[in-house]
Amino acid sequence: MNKKKITVIITICIVLAAAATSCTVKKVSDGEKSVSTENIAESVTQASTPIPTEEIDIDLDTVPWGEDEYTKLLPECTFGAVTQITPGDTMCLVLVERIEENDVTAYTDSLVNAGFSCADQNADLYTEGHIYSNADGVSVTVVYSANMMTLMIQK
Repeated sequence: MNKKKITVIITICIVLAAAATSCTVKKVSDGEKSVSTENIAESVTQASTPIPTEEIDIDLDTVPWGEDEYTKLLPECTFGAVTQITPGDTMCLVLVERIEENDVTAYTDSLVNAGFSCADQNADLYTEGHIYSNADGVSVTVVYSANMMTLMIQK
């Protein structure tokens, strides 16, 4: 799969994520009165019970690293929670949740230490991702957004 196809896949993922989380504000007409849904939401929020401020910890099931032919080619990701490894014929998708940006940087440093080089240091990590490759023809695209890192591994 070439760089354009990977970029298209990343773009589609971002658009789907944005569509799933987007909100709209509509005006509802009631005869002569116009009521904004923002005002309704604000009233409901003020009248509702306060939301607890404590953080809720949800256990994420992790997937074992290195049990497929693709993740064996990379250093193990010990940051966050590896929640999905989906190998295909020519590519593997890996999702790592609950990961901070500095952990992504540490992981990409481990890729470099393992012999991978970054072809596009100036790319935007949030939309385009960084593409790393090694002398054996293995490439991995690293994209980070909202505490989730996506790795697309090709060989």
